[in-house]
Amino acid sequence: SKRTNLSYEIVRYRFKKLKDAGYFSLFIAQPNPKKFGINTIYLHLKFKKNIPLEKLKKVKQSIGYIICDDLNVLLPIFSKSFQDYIEETSKILNDFREDLKQVDFYPIKDIVLLNRYPFEFLL
Repeated sequence: SKRTNLSYEIVRYRFKKLKDAGYFSLFIAQPNPKKFGINTIYLHLKFKKNIPLEKLKKVKQSIGYIICDDLNVLLPIFSKSFQDYIEETSKILNDFREDLKQVDFYPIKDIVLLNRYPFEFLL
């Protein structure tokens, strides 16, 4: 509404008409991670031999991870403070200490948080 200089109610009404007419099939509301104060770093774990999958599943049950091949995994670390980051990273590195060959850290400037809330829920 700010960009069009129209009231929120008018924009919402017009949007609802377009939606009801079937012009939009899917809506995704993308929160701004900077507003939430979320920092993201990916850990690139390089293992000496095959990835210990059972251990990996226990460590990152809720967030997920990316298996690149038999020896490489990317793990996202989301933290609100430096202390959170240190604690989470230390825990992961301790859990895999004997299995790791190398660890690389990749700070992420911008992230996309996927959500499953229907757009109407946010209006």
